[in-house]
Amino acid sequence: GIYSSGPVSLLSGLNPKPNILVMHFFMVALYGVGRLLKPRPTLRGLWMSILLLLGACRIILPIIWMEGPAAVFLPMLASKPTKAMQRVA
Repeated sequence: GIYSSGPVSLLSGLNPKPNILVMHFFMVALYGVGRLLKPRPTLRGLWMSILLLLGACRIILPIIWMEGPAAVFLPMLASKPTKAMQRVA
């Protein structure tokens, strides 16, 4: 399913789409929020959930910014790599 094939394809390099990486990143973060708020939400669990989401944003937002928001969320509108960029790889 999506929970195993997505991360495996990202790790193996078969899926180079950055939007899939962001989606799985936030799926894991939201899973953590759900675990913190089960079975009964508490103020401590809510506070830790907020801190978890802030920490996740501090990790992924600089990556999105460096890649370019258009390249991450709208890859069909992003500019194509130039020949100079392709030679580096």
